[in-house]
Amino acid sequence: MLNVAPVGRETIDSWPVDGSGLPVRVVNSVRPAGVATVGQLRAQTDHDLLALHSLGRISLNHVRSFFKLCAQIEQGKQSFNSIRELLPLFLDGPEMRVITARYGLDLKELNGVRNCATLQEIGDAEHKTRERVRQIQETAIQKLQSRIAAVCLEPFYIFFTGLLKARGASATCSDLAALNGEPVAGGYSISGILMLLSGLRPGRITFYNDFFSTADEQTIRTMESEAVERLNRSAKPITLDEILKAMPPSCFADEVRARQLVSCILDHCALVAATVDHRYFTYERGTQAFLAEVLKEVDRPIHYRKVTDAFNERLKSRSRKGAGFVLEALNVAPLCTRVDRGIYDLKAG
Repeated sequence: MLNVAPVGRETIDSWPVDGSGLPVRVVNSVRPAGVATVGQLRAQTDHDLLALHSLGRISLNHVRSFFKLCAQIEQGKQSFNSIRELLPLFLDGPEMRVITARYGLDLKELNGVRNCATLQEIGDAEHKTRERVRQIQETAIQKLQSRIAAVCLEPFYIFFTGLLKARGASATCSDLAALNGEPVAGGYSISGILMLLSGLRPGRITFYNDFFSTADEQTIRTMESEAVERLNRSAKPITLDEILKAMPPSCFADEVRARQLVSCILDHCALVAATVDHRYFTYERGTQAFLAEVLKEVDRPIHYRKVTDAFNERLKSRSRKGAGFVLEALNVAPLCTRVDRGIYDLKAG
């Protein structure tokens, strides 16, 4: 169970009604009456509110529910067993379905955003237009970014950033799949929850190229750029230690966390190949040197398709390439030579 930290009434009363977590209809109804803050709304009687244009019994019940939740938070009595219990407190049925599908909350095998439903797919399932689904999603996000929702979500940010820190502060979707049984997740995918949390408050959790980190996106991009530049200078496969020596200080003073972050960056960078023996090279500058390594370890002369097989056996699955890529690289590699149609060897000497 996660407890929501108490927030004083004075603080809550200072919140603008717009963005506090109150329904839009309520906000639009009280604004003409000069009610701009939660405190000013609290001072209104039921009679005052019902006298306002477009504010009826349903809206009044929403106001009462809002202040009931505020009272729980003020007294430090609000807690949640799981995030599945929290979300329906702020989202209605259609919003829940859209958010669940968009962020893959119910997907056990989540591979970044590629496996999450598109707006069109959700629209087809819900018999709604793509634009209507987008509007529902936008409304849901605004509700979850409201003041009161942010207060309720804070213990979940603390909990899930703690999970990341326990794994070196950076982790892939596949790394996190083993944690899907965590009770706080409420049966949702951990990766889906983290994608939702990162979208709501990017400064707390960053989703980047299929991995999550407590580092901010600018730091990740800077480290990625520095690592790629180091690999291009090398023009051959090198170890993570060699890369780290040439990098500027990271956002992590802890070397273990810095290694984990750079490893995640390089394992998921489209410009970089990762070998099974934990080295890295860029496709642009290091492929030819790696191909020469491969050819030295196989019986030659050899057909380029067998070279492709040997090339890919030495790479992690994300880094593997097709025969066309390998053939093109063989034809320009200075240490390789074509001895017959489709057949290659290393140059003598």
